[in-house]
Amino acid sequence: MTVRSVRHVALRMPNPDASGSFLGDAFGLVPTDAGLRGTADARPLVRLSEGPALGIDHISLGAASRRAVDDVAARVQRLGLRLVEEPGVDDEGAYRTRLRDGSGLLLEVAHADKARPDPVPHVPFLDRPMLISHVVLNTPDLEATAELYCELFDFTVSDRYGDYMVFLRCNRYHHSVALGQAEHTSLNHIAFEVGSIDGVMRDSARLQGLGSDPVWGPGRHGPGDNVFSYFGDPNGVVVEYTSALEVFDEADPREAKVWPMDDPEQDNVWGTGDPSDEGIALMTGAPDPYLQP
Repeated sequence: MTVRSVRHVALRMPNPDASGSFLGDAFGLVPTDAGLRGTADARPLVRLSEGPALGIDHISLGAASRRAVDDVAARVQRLGLRLVEEPGVDDEGAYRTRLRDGSGLLLEVAHADKARPDPVPHVPFLDRPMLISHVVLNTPDLEATAELYCELFDFTVSDRYGDYMVFLRCNRYHHSVALGQAEHTSLNHIAFEVGSIDGVMRDSARLQGLGSDPVWGPGRHGPGDNVFSYFGDPNGVVVEYTSALEVFDEADPREAKVWPMDDPEQDNVWGTGDPSDEGIALMTGAPDPYLQP
């Protein structure tokens, strides 16, 4: 596959210090000079900067090789999309290219030396997030966006949730990017792998003890089979603790299926309820202000 992981998500917002404090002190990411990292490696998973409103500065995808970066750049030009940066080495030594997708979202594809690490349980009570499990984006054109990402990055459709969501994988895990039907393009949420179901529950309980209630969960999704607990940060970013995402047999993957939306337990098989009204509003968000043609 051309792309094999989500490297980081860069966000702009009115008060990045507040989000940085929440994600580091409460949520459990590790602050660095370049952003906030997980425990799997030293690269930042989240980068925050100041802006007039909450939105996505860019999303960085990890490529399998330098040649894969070049291939993406060629596909961008062939499809008539905007190539923002020709392939080259950035200030941090990564070989990357940048492009605008069909909605104007800035995407970066950079050669990553390591594939997505496999999650492993932490020592009890040290359940810091390891890595980005997946990113979910809202889009007004679900099928066209899914088709474009498959063509640009070699994503594969793992499952669909009715005509509302498409789950895309780029490694053996069920999804690294998911797309949800909406009236506009925006960030829905960022999910962080914590290594075990117990870790999801411990982190959720710890955050509640600090005064932050989940906007959804704990629960377990049907598509992906992962355990989840969602929280909102001070700028309205929705972040998820997750673990136990379905793993595909890469030599013989199962066929994608459509999960029915008329059964409410498909979205949360534990039956612990739907997202709160606050959670729905935060995950829907406002139209992203940083999109460009």
